[in-house]
Amino acid sequence: MATWFAQNSSVNIDSVNQWNSAADGSGSWLTWASLGASDILVCNAKTSIAINVDFTCATLHNGTTYGGTTGGGFTVSTARTITASLVAGTATLLTPSSSGYTLAIVGNLTGGTNSSGVAYTQGVSITCNITGNVTGAAGHAVNYSVGTINITGDVTGGSSNQQAGVRQSSSILTVNGNVTGGSSGGVGVYSTGSNTTTVNGNISGAAGGITNYALYSQGSNPVTVNSGNIINQVASVACAGRLKWNPGATNYVEIATTASTQKYYYLRNATGAGMRGGFNG
Repeated sequence: MATWFAQNSSVNIDSVNQWNSAADGSGSWLTWASLGASDILVCNAKTSIAINVDFTCATLHNGTTYGGTTGGGFTVSTARTITASLVAGTATLLTPSSSGYTLAIVGNLTGGTNSSGVAYTQGVSITCNITGNVTGAAGHAVNYSVGTINITGDVTGGSSNQQAGVRQSSSILTVNGNVTGGSSGGVGVYSTGSNTTTVNGNISGAAGGITNYALYSQGSNPVTVNSGNIINQVASVACAGRLKWNPGATNYVEIATTASTQKYYYLRNATGAGMRGGFNG
């Protein structure tokens, strides 16, 4: 594993003399063809680094976890596959800059250390397919207002008020995985505007805070949950706002009244009506 620090803004990611083993450029230079799957690329406050090739590494980062100067970020303008985890610092890490293509990200996305630290921001109409877990922190992991995002993995809320795993408005989101609330008012998926949001998995409010929602739905369309359980843990609520639930035959709503007592509502699916099992606990 090696850590490489960007030296120039507004250049292609594979440019010669762009990545150095020392933040001040005094170390050895990365030959792009030698980039390893365990290597880490740090923006080092360099901006508009253009992702013009498909590549694989361990992590993209624009904070100070690995050294260097905080800030900077990457852009992408054509169909690419990025196989790396995205970990934000104090600024947006990755932004698409043009419309009309599909971007693939294979790796986990994690929000940053303040509200400006967003791993991925999408303000143009593209489709982004994320294969990995998406986790908010003091900043959103994903923030977007247009286009489509498909996530195959779990989404977890942030660690401060209304900071989200995914914040969206007037867009399309599909999560093939579970959605869980965060802490201190952090939300798993925060939806506003005329969005279309579908979760194929469980939604679970995080214990310890009633506003640690899995879903905070303030848009004109309800969030749709298919074949998932709705889990309200101790002092938590799974969803605030509009929700459309399509349960399977064995899906349930769980209400935890104490740390050791859970009560379940088992409901029939669309072919029947009424209670299926009542309380358990």
